[in-house]
Amino acid sequence: METRLTLTIDERMVNVAKAHARTQGKTLSQLVAEYFQALSKHGASRSPQTPILYYKVRQVLHTAPVLENIIDLSLKSKHRDFEDAIQYYSAMDVKCEYFVTRNKKDFPPNSMQIVTPEEFLAIFQS
Repeated sequence: METRLTLTIDERMVNVAKAHARTQGKTLSQLVAEYFQALSKHGASRSPQTPILYYKVRQVLHTAPVLENIIDLSLKSKHRDFEDAIQYYSAMDVKCEYFVTRNKKDFPPNSMQIVTPEEFLAIFQS
């Protein structure tokens, strides 16, 4: 059964979200529904071992800082999506070996390998 959901969100954010939805070939409603589905899947599958798994992953993967120079590069970049630009330039700044994304076509090739999550897991597991 489907039901309606009313949200109160800043108009600028709605416009940004709608533009993002269009780039994904979806409606904003579809994106919101998918987000809630993802939340329910992760919440439902959380077990006592989940924090341990996340901790182990954090031992291998590190977080790149977002500094002012990254924001400046992102604002000047030709990326269609500002958040993508921030992630990309942050990864470049710390010289990441891999950049994991579902949209490889949105990122130019460079010294780091642009891979999908599935490709990264295959590399990571080997």
